[in-house]
Amino acid sequence: MITTDNTIRLAEVLRSMEESHNPDGSYNPFNITFVKYSQFKKKENGKIVSLKNVVKCGLPFNVKENMQRGLYNPATDEKKTVNIWLIIEFNGFKVVW
Repeated sequence: MITTDNTIRLAEVLRSMEESHNPDGSYNPFNITFVKYSQFKKKENGKIVSLKNVVKCGLPFNVKENMQRGLYNPATDEKKTVNIWLIIEFNGFKVVW
């Protein structure tokens, strides 16, 4: 649910991410901004990343247990992982919990 103060709840963001693929195979891309965090690449932590025209994708490991989602950019064929609690903006709306 998008509110009048240009915010969107995290639950709605996750639902929208699930709907980024249509049954016919086409995409409903979205724009997302998040803060990077990795326990292995500590120099990257805290950087803000903005991705445009990405869709949700699967990853080779179970990310839902770790509160993460995979992001895929069809234009560049690049995959990223995002922690859902570090998403700060979705399609121009500030994400709130």
